[in-house]
Amino acid sequence: MRGGVAVITGSATGLGFAVAQQAAAVGMHVCLTDVRSEPLAEAASGKSERHGLLTASRVILADCAC
Repeated sequence: MRGGVAVITGSATGLGFAVAQQAAAVGMHVCLTDVRSEPLAEAASGKSERHGLLTASRVILADCAC
């Protein structure tokens, strides 16, 4: 898993954030995604201070064509 990429939806808070923390802890590059900009920015700033391997994007999956 080290060096892999994890794209985690709903990762600004709660279970998604916990999964993101675990992925970062094993050396994965983590892409946090959420519809809420403010909690996402807070989560991203905290993760980058601790782990450094991070991307954060506001995403609304309902807008994606399925």
